[in-house]
Amino acid sequence: MKTIIHIIILLTVSQSLAAQKKDPAIIVMKSGSIIEGKIVEWNDNEKITIISPGIRDSIVINQDEIQKIFPSGGIEEDMISAKAQTFNLLAGRAAYDFKHTGFYATAKAQFISGNDGERANGVNGFGISISAGHRFSRLFAVGGGVGYDQFIWNSGEEMIPVFAEVSGYFTPTQTSLFYNIQGGYSYALSDDRYLILDADGGFMFYPSIGIRFGTAKNKLLLDVGYKFQNATYTYRNQWNSTITSEQDLTFKRMSIRLGVIF
Repeated sequence: MKTIIHIIILLTVSQSLAAQKKDPAIIVMKSGSIIEGKIVEWNDNEKITIISPGIRDSIVINQDEIQKIFPSGGIEEDMISAKAQTFNLLAGRAAYDFKHTGFYATAKAQFISGNDGERANGVNGFGISISAGHRFSRLFAVGGGVGYDQFIWNSGEEMIPVFAEVSGYFTPTQTSLFYNIQGGYSYALSDDRYLILDADGGFMFYPSIGIRFGTAKNKLLLDVGYKFQNATYTYRNQWNSTITSEQDLTFKRMSIRLGVIF
């Protein structure tokens, strides 16, 4: 009986010592310093909280300051190890240096799908835009911009949208899903070549979702959205200039955009 008890005690002590031995994780910082400690929290892949031997308070480290992680213990060890492997893999491919706060600027070109029917006959359109603003966090930025839209190619129905926008990125990784919501007013242009005597713009609303990708220095955007645009055009009859017709329109078009972040 005593022998069995001694074996149990030895096994318990051995397991305890082994656990203590593998508790510290090693975190290599981009600055060159090394921090050892037990990972106790990994918040949304952005911040890591560790308890380091000899230090009373926990240490919070921003992920973008870390070069590599060698986990060997802590909360939910399997999950921490999986996150560290993913982090190290991405860090090895390209340094993640996307700024979550501060000024941003973008330029985008878009393909606008056509609608079936007698008026548009499935003819597609196109547009371009530029925007700039301030990023308060990874998930929330506010800005504004201006653009040019032609919903039906070679129709003369041209518009200049002036808009405000909110946007954000869902994950702190090199490739990330993002959202973008634009809303504002578009100025319609008259064009006598296409018999457009007068044009009035209207409200514009444009939600989209997409993906950010590219290298650390050259980041691209690709998104899909649905654009709503009000406009009124007054046309002159080509045979009798005294006859006019007014068309009150609401464009509802799916679009695909490709852009770049400066």
